[in-house]
Amino acid sequence: MAKSREYLQSGGQEVWLVFPDNRLIIVTTPESRLMFVSGEVVSTQKVLLGFNVAVDELLA
Repeated sequence: MAKSREYLQSGGQEVWLVFPDNRLIIVTTPESRLMFVSGEVVSTQKVLLGFNVAVDELLA
């Protein structure tokens, strides 16, 4: 989480934190933090708008 804050403070618009053991992806932006779990579809919030992928597919 600290590294994602560092990226955002340095001007990054969106950071994806991937936790394969927990089958969890957290997408952070300067304004929000969203969590996606197995069975859900992750979608971008600011960068590459319209891109999405199933958590299970990404962690396969």
